[in-house]
Amino acid sequence: MIKVEYDSKADALHLWLKKTKNTVSEEIEENVIIDKDEKNRVIGMEILKASETAKHLGGMLETIEIMQDKKLMKDREAASKNVKEGKTVSLEKILRELKR
Repeated sequence: MIKVEYDSKADALHLWLKKTKNTVSEEIEENVIIDKDEKNRVIGMEILKASETAKHLGGMLETIEIMQDKKLMKDREAASKNVKEGKTVSLEKILRELKR
């Protein structure tokens, strides 16, 4: 069950799947922040400037659904780590490999 709360003074929309004290927040795109628990599971989302951002709400709800996929999120974390460590391959190299 998703709990939804709108703060009109802050123009912020909050969605929670689970409330917990130990959360880590990550801005995934401008004005969109996700909260993760200690096991790196998405437990909530905050949408800032919600009245402006509402037109993208369908996409954001889809993002929440995708973020519930544990394997996909684990793969995303691994990919982010590889990028930070410089373990990347250029698009040109991938295209050359595919043409072989």
